[in-house]
Amino acid sequence: MPPTQPLPEPHAEEGPSPAGAKRHGSAASPKLSPDLSSDALIHREHPAPRGGWRRAVFTVTGGLINPGDSKTELRRRRLEAAIRKASIPGYHHSIAVLGAQRNVGATTTALGLGATLATQRGDRIIAVDADPGGAPLSTRLPVQTPAERALRDLLDDPESVLRYSEISHFIAQDASGLDVLPSTPADTNGEFLSDDYHRIVDAVQRFYSLLLVDGGSVIERPAVPAILERSDQLVLVAHPSREGANRAATALEEITELGYGELASAALLILARTPGGGRTELDSLQEQLSQRCHQTFRVPRDARLGPGNLIDLDRLRTRSLFGYMELAAEVTAGFSDRR
Repeated sequence: MPPTQPLPEPHAEEGPSPAGAKRHGSAASPKLSPDLSSDALIHREHPAPRGGWRRAVFTVTGGLINPGDSKTELRRRRLEAAIRKASIPGYHHSIAVLGAQRNVGATTTALGLGATLATQRGDRIIAVDADPGGAPLSTRLPVQTPAERALRDLLDDPESVLRYSEISHFIAQDASGLDVLPSTPADTNGEFLSDDYHRIVDAVQRFYSLLLVDGGSVIERPAVPAILERSDQLVLVAHPSREGANRAATALEEITELGYGELASAALLILARTPGGGRTELDSLQEQLSQRCHQTFRVPRDARLGPGNLIDLDRLRTRSLFGYMELAAEVTAGFSDRR
């Protein structure tokens, strides 16, 4: 499907015309209601700017001069509204994040998306570490509360977790409010199996309405069919190159052959770490890939998103942050289309 057209710039509706001109010989025109005064209308149509010199001007003049927000801030407001407005149907929604090949940024994408959703929404959100080959997810976040118990304990006895206070011992939480269920090779003997993943989902979905899964980058792994089986949406991460596009197309075909063609056709594909140049080639790749899935996005290269770096939304470049916000807005738009 072709990429969604950007949301139109908002434009304030014209306020009501002033009261009719004073008739010849008539009494003074009636007073306008306080709700219809010019000051009230101006403030209603143009909210106070959030920051920068625009906010300073608004504050110094007591709101008499309101330059409004910049185009960047207006775009931020529109994306925030889009992310917040969609409700999760039913009880639980699961999003699988997979890489078309190794080292393309699947973990970074899962955490960037999860932190963005957690920042903007009131849902209880958890990111599950289902990639046994990588470092624990909790090492990629500015964790405020670390996990107290190992995932192995949960896998051994998932039925013993009956309350949120009990699952919380296995959870790490970062500053955005995103909960993370980390894993280490010792928890799974270096490999997630289908039964492991089913036990994890059965345990956490009692307490979380939105689940993101970092499933790693090898479609052939034993746990991947189980991850796809329990997923309502798929995010596939690819390298922004001709080879990366070919790998992404192959991954979508493999997912279809596993019996999850609906997930593949509705997938959101991320070209991660896109360079500033080469726009023509990237446009061509994005257009071709969008014909194989629902939509393709770009997340620009950002030194703060490098391998092993902490995912802290407050430190990202604006373009990178908007990349995750656009992805999050499309994810929430798909809540109503769950399988």
